[in-house]
Amino acid sequence: MFKNGRVEIIANDQGNRITPSYVAFTADGERLVFKLVDKNSKPHVQVETSQGEKTFAAKEISAMVLVKMKETAEAFLGKKVTHAVVTVPAYFSSVQETPIFEVKTSTRG
Repeated sequence: MFKNGRVEIIANDQGNRITPSYVAFTADGERLVFKLVDKNSKPHVQVETSQGEKTFAAKEISAMVLVKMKETAEAFLGKKVTHAVVTVPAYFSSVQETPIFEVKTSTRG
């Protein structure tokens, strides 16, 4: 968050100031097993859940991460977050950046 003229990194729900960019799907602490599949000529992650097999696009996984980060910020601030800056590494290509920007727009609200 931006406070007193500078950026302050908010700790996540585990007390860490760095949040990994991944989502794990586990049942009763079991190790995650997933596979990459092709769906509509794009890579997707396929996982077995207690509700059956599910397939997610990369931008769906990214949306889950961003929603969690928004919830963490709102819990810390005690109010709704309406604006955020989302960055990607400089070495990302436009192909890698585009889904992040699509997610950023779709997670508003």
